[in-house]
Amino acid sequence: MDRTRTAVVGGVLAGLGALLGALSLGTAWAWSTASTRVAIVGLADSRTRLVYLFDLGGGGWVLTLLLLLVAAGAAAAVAPAPVARAAGGVGAVLGLAGLAVICAVWPGTAPTTPDLDLFGFARSHSEAGVGAGAPLALIAMLLLGTGTALLGLTRAPAVRPGEKR
Repeated sequence: MDRTRTAVVGGVLAGLGALLGALSLGTAWAWSTASTRVAIVGLADSRTRLVYLFDLGGGGWVLTLLLLLVAAGAAAAVAPAPVARAAGGVGAVLGLAGLAVICAVWPGTAPTTPDLDLFGFARSHSEAGVGAGAPLALIAMLLLGTGTALLGLTRAPAVRPGEKR
C-alpha cells in the first residue's frame, strides 16, 4: 500500500476510534436489576441501576488515555514528519496501555449479590450484566492506536535540496 492509502486508512481508523470513544463515555458500562417481592402483602419492586465510566474506580484513567490518544492522532496527522512519527509510536503504546487499563477496570463493572429467600414470605433476586460502554471503549482504543500508528508511519522524512530518495 502506498503512503496516501495508508494515511487514509489510518485517518479513518483514528476517526472511528475517536467516535466510538466518545460514545463509550456516554453509554452504560454495566447494569444491575434488583427485584423484591413480599408474598404476605403482595408488594413487588424492581429497580435497574446503570453504571457509567465515571462511577468506576479507574474511569479517570480511561478518559485520560482516550484524550491522549486523540491528541497523538491529531499530532500524527498534522505535525511535521519527525513529530508525526514519534506521535505514531506514542499512539501505538497508548493504545495498548488503554486496552490494559480497560481490562483492569472492566471486571468491577457488574456487581452481583446472592438471591435471598425468607421462608417463602419474601424474595429478593438480582441480575447484573455488562453494558455497551466497555466493549465500545476496547474497540475505540484499538482503532485509535492502530490509526495513529499508521498515520505516523506515512510521514516521509524531509528531502533536502539536491538529494534523491
